[in-house]
Amino acid sequence: MVNIINLTKMSLNNLSSVIKSIGLVFCIWIIISIFSPSFLSMLFCMGSYLIVYQTMAYEDMHGIDNLISTLPVKRSEYVISRYVLGIFGAIISMILLLGVYFSISKVNKTDVSLELLIITGVLSSVLVISVIIPVVLKFGVTKGKIINFLVVFLLIGVGTGIIQEASSDKEFMDTVINIISSLGFPIVTSILSLFMITISMIISLKLYKSKEIK
Repeated sequence: MVNIINLTKMSLNNLSSVIKSIGLVFCIWIIISIFSPSFLSMLFCMGSYLIVYQTMAYEDMHGIDNLISTLPVKRSEYVISRYVLGIFGAIISMILLLGVYFSISKVNKTDVSLELLIITGVLSSVLVISVIIPVVLKFGVTKGKIINFLVVFLLIGVGTGIIQEASSDKEFMDTVINIISSLGFPIVTSILSLFMITISMIISLKLYKSKEIK
């Protein structure tokens, strides 16, 4: 556990090296969200993506695999620390989402449900993290860039489309929210998120343990 915490701290320190580029994208996305609140769920997703991917990309370019092979840590501990970093990114994105949503609500009334935004935001973030981590761990940034690019923008397109479609059909949106509410919003989101993270982590552990480090 100590090694996992230390590896996560190392990544958070490395995050400071790419924070300017991440902040710029955040600002652009916030401006877009002001005029189109349906993009807020993708702000959540984009935030998680940027924090995890940009940090892992920075570390990959600076030979993180070679560093891990020389440190007294297990490969599994490094893999787990990637998911801890992902959770951190999701929390930061959630805080940002809530702040922007309530700010927009004061100046521009929106029909987009906060519950729906959170559900799609959490699930899309978890899905992005679940795809990015094993791909980068296995193929690195250069080889995995195209795969990650396609996956992320596919998620952005689909997620935004779902929000826009749901927002235009109030009856449908109310039905979805009622179904989720009857099951329990936190429970449904948590179960789906935990399932995706678990599958992704199992794949990542197998891929990274068998990875040949040159």
